[in-house]
Order: sequence, then structure tokens, then C-alpha cells
Amino acid sequence: MPKWMRPEMLMAIAAFVTSIAAVWVAWEQSRLMRVQQHASMRPILTTAAGMNAGQLTFHVANVGVGPALVRSAELAFGSEGTADWTAYRQKLFPELDEGVIAVVNVDAIEGRPIAAGESFSALTLQVREEARTPEVFRQFFSRFRSAEEWPNLRICYCSVFDRCWTTEVSGEAAPVKECPAPTNWQSAPLASMAAVSGEPVPGRAGPGVPGTTPDAIPQASPD
Repeated sequence: MPKWMRPEMLMAIAAFVTSIAAVWVAWEQSRLMRVQQHASMRPILTTAAGMNAGQLTFHVANVGVGPALVRSAELAFGSEGTADWTAYRQKLFPELDEGVIAVVNVDAIEGRPIAAGESFSALTLQVREEARTPEVFRQFFSRFRSAEEWPNLRICYCSVFDRCWTTEVSGEAAPVKECPAPTNWQSAPLASMAAVSGEPVPGRAGPGVPGTTPDAIPQASPD
């Protein structure tokens, strides 16, 4: 009888195979638990751009089941991002003078957690009340005749497990290895509007934007 067929050797082989199977089962159970844990805390951010009553608003919502930590955000037009607010505004509204469009809300979302189920307006622009004429409204609304012409807000965010995704207007969240550095995107429109008005523009601008104060933002007049 070959040595490996002896009872004691067969028992040793069986024990070895059993231990390997036990290790694999434990590893697979651990992997499944991690997957379930990550899925139970996954954030899903959505962004949308809406126009109504002379306003353009970027909406952000967390429709997932876990908190999202926003690492960076960027204004874009289609797939082309920009940090130049003046150029961006001129591309959005090429037929309107800069003084016609006012920032009425801006939220410094970079670095802040967004709870599951939370939604808010990240940026709202509107036609100034004194400039609301039929011709201005026509130019305002005619700018966005197709989906390709809609403005974009691109956000990169992470879960509590440091898994990250990017999302943009009318797009699905896409996983990424890591997020780019914060852009401090909200400072550009506020600084631009401050330069136009000659006064500090209030708003939720976050650190690094001079002359801004919370809770003093001008609100749109009811129609």
C-alpha cells in the first residue's frame, strides 16, 4: 500500500483540506460582510440644474443611505470645467450684461458632510428685479434649448469608508480612486458680484472669501 494511502496520511490530508476550506469560508464571509457594510453606508449624490421664474438653480441631493463628504466641486459647461467665473457667466448668458444676473444663494459645499436624505440649493442665479423685461427673459430662457447646453456642477465625494465617486448634472455617479483638491469654487461668483456692486456680497461662502457674512443674502422677490 502506498504511503499516502495509509489511514493516518488520509486523515492528515482530509484535515488539511478541511482547514483550507475553513479559511476560504471565513475569508468569503468577511468579504461579504465588508460589501454589505459599505452598501449599507453608501452615499449617492445627485445634481440637477433647474430654471424657473428668471432663476437658474443647481440642486444637490443625497439619495443614498449614508453620509457623503464632498471633497471638491467645480462649475462646468457640459464636460468643460472652469474656475473663471466671468468667462463662465458670459458663456451661460452671452447676450446679457453682467449686472443683469445676480447671485442670490451660494453654498460652500466643499469639505462638508451631506446626510442621507438631505437636499439643498448649491448655487442660485437670478435676473435682477429691475431688469426683468420680456426681452431679458427671452434671452435668459432661450440659452438652454437642448440638454448639451445645460450648465453643469461636477462634485467629487467620498463615503465614511473613503470610497469616492464623481457626479454631475443628469449623470450617474462614477467611482474614482481619489478626489482632486478643493477648488473653493464658490469664491469666484461672490467676488465677481462684489466687484460689480462695489460692496461685499453676503453669502455662505466659507473660509477664504473676504467680505461675506451668513444669513444676509438677498432673496428673490415673490412674483
